[in-house]
Amino acid sequence: MEGSTRFFIPEQDENSSFPPGSAPVFFNDRMRLNRDSTNYLLRQLEVSSYFDAMAASGVRGLRVAHERGGIPVTINDYSPEAAALIRKNATLYPESDITVTEEDCRAVMLRQRFDVVDLDPFGTPAPFVDIAATSARHYLFVTATDTAPPSAGAHLKAGIRRYGARPMNNEYHSEVGLRLLLGFVVRETVKYDRGVEPLFCFAREHFVRLHLRMTNGAGRGGTRPSKIWGGISTSAPRARGIHPRLPYFRPCRNARSAVPK
Repeated sequence: MEGSTRFFIPEQDENSSFPPGSAPVFFNDRMRLNRDSTNYLLRQLEVSSYFDAMAASGVRGLRVAHERGGIPVTINDYSPEAAALIRKNATLYPESDITVTEEDCRAVMLRQRFDVVDLDPFGTPAPFVDIAATSARHYLFVTATDTAPPSAGAHLKAGIRRYGARPMNNEYHSEVGLRLLLGFVVRETVKYDRGVEPLFCFAREHFVRLHLRMTNGAGRGGTRPSKIWGGISTSAPRARGIHPRLPYFRPCRNARSAVPK
């Protein structure tokens, strides 16, 4: 059980170096706070539909359907094993409006729009944000586990390739990872003359979580390309700063004179 929601999950090998990956369908109990935050936020918002794009066991979507309630929830996974488990879990809540789909989430988002689109992939969300930005009517939620500590800066080339930015593994890597992901989502969104407004975004342990409100119209929203800032990192004490329109966070040994006073 998680929250007030009951569900089935496959048995995991507790002796494995990564127990969630040892089962035929993925479930990570360490992401409970991630799922909690989404449910708490959704209780404060007026939404008409919700899409759990890459659901695995389906726990995130099930919790929305059961705990938030009152809205149709579509839970999707490409894996036949995962989809079968989701259907089994959905039978526990016959009173909820749950639709289970078994296909590439990009195909679902291409033909259908949802009030809330939630991306929580195993790996990077980068290949899915573009189409999600067109499918989400009012809200886009995104999780990444490759921009947060301890991943931030650990895979430099992958970070540049996926997000068009250079991650850093330093004392403020949590903020860097969050800003890196947020900047990427903004750049993917503005192509469609849409903007985003951050509602509740945070980094925790191994992941970054974004809860964003989508806006329509060029230049709309609290976050636009003109508001994307880069950072300069320096070993000099008190010489770290945030600077407008730098393409990425980069190391700089002597940046004291570049920091605004």
